[in-house]
Amino acid sequence: MKKVFYGFVETGVNAVETFIRLHLLVFYSQKVGIPSFWVGVALSISILWDAAIDPLIGRFSDAWRRRHGTRWHLVIMGSMATAIFLSALYHPPSSLVTQQMKWLYLLGMGLLFNTSYTLFSIPYTAMVGDFSSDRQERGKLIAWRMVFSNIGAFCGIIAPGYYLSRNYPDAYQQASWVLAMLVLFATFVGSFSLTRNDPDEDIDRTDVKFEPPIWEKLKATFHNKPFFSLVGAFFVVNMGLTINSAAALFYYRLRLQFNEEQIRNVLVIFLAVFSISIPLWVWIGKKWGRKYALIAGALIFGVSSFFIYPLLPVGNALAAYLWASTFGGLVVGSYVLAESILTDVVDYDTVKTREENFGFYFGLWKFTAKFSRALALLITGLLLDWSNVDFPDPETPKRIALAFGPAVGIFFVIAAVILMPFGLTEDRCRKVKEILQRRTLMVSMIEND
Repeated sequence: MKKVFYGFVETGVNAVETFIRLHLLVFYSQKVGIPSFWVGVALSISILWDAAIDPLIGRFSDAWRRRHGTRWHLVIMGSMATAIFLSALYHPPSSLVTQQMKWLYLLGMGLLFNTSYTLFSIPYTAMVGDFSSDRQERGKLIAWRMVFSNIGAFCGIIAPGYYLSRNYPDAYQQASWVLAMLVLFATFVGSFSLTRNDPDEDIDRTDVKFEPPIWEKLKATFHNKPFFSLVGAFFVVNMGLTINSAAALFYYRLRLQFNEEQIRNVLVIFLAVFSISIPLWVWIGKKWGRKYALIAGALIFGVSSFFIYPLLPVGNALAAYLWASTFGGLVVGSYVLAESILTDVVDYDTVKTREENFGFYFGLWKFTAKFSRALALLITGLLLDWSNVDFPDPETPKRIALAFGPAVGIFFVIAAVILMPFGLTEDRCRKVKEILQRRTLMVSMIEND
């Protein structure tokens, strides 16, 4: 149940992110009245700020844990601030009468929200290394988090959809209150994952008077070759996932000619199969090695995308449910293994530096995700412009199928190729764990003496 309680916090994390991604631009452009371009400028500044502070917050959470024994205090503070600023973001004061004032409010609240959200999400994500030093246990913790991440995506879609479908004049505001409460409730449930016997409760709380500057830690990561191999593959595959999600509605509407109910069914089935497949990929990773399982998943999805999406018959919902949703969700489930491998990389760094830096590395991981997403959205815009989705012509369905299929698939194939020379094999990971266990035993013997 500890794994379930820990994973449940991700429900609030991803529900908020899904809600922001889908509806913030629409809210401020259509409801508040700021031109879409300027809304995009404010959001871009906020995303860049968010990405820039990720490693800093991660490093700060490492220092906090060494001083206070746990990151949970940061998670609680971050969740409370996230709930407050999420509500404020969707409740601009009526006294803001000019577009300049409204834009400044959006920018200010956007920066505050992203800061609080990062303070909430990164320490929480890094806690996977605090709960257990066992590789398989960490894999299970991440798997539960991914399952609840998909549930959070449902909540981020359903909450605003409920109020919008009933024509509530303050639909977005109501949804923001609901999701703010979900964040606080999920954090409360997550507190039950903490027990007296947790490693983070037993950590040495001796004050750390000196923390190396952030640039020294960044410099040290250049000597961690497995990290650069892994993060390079993650950067590329995340671009493919972003293009896939951003172009999905255009593909199903313009290429397959689906109605809104059929599109919703495709997405729901995909998320459900994705969630169900996660334990399967955890088992495959344990049986055959995480590296090879992740490479296999990326290659299968990448190569199949070249053929499946351009060849799906127009208007045939059953074929889309079978291939795009079921097969696609099953293969994409291998994505869960990436963060499990990252925990192995952090252990490798701990052996070399004698300092545990889960927060810092997960901060860099989040930074990579956001930077690759920003670049992928730019590429998506170019692909959609090339497909002429604004003014469809006879060539549009064919082009959008190529953009949604082969153009996405190539990123997964490249990511698999980048990951092939990844040096942390299962045998090396076991040796790393043995070294860490011997060090822990020696420290315990010294303390007992």
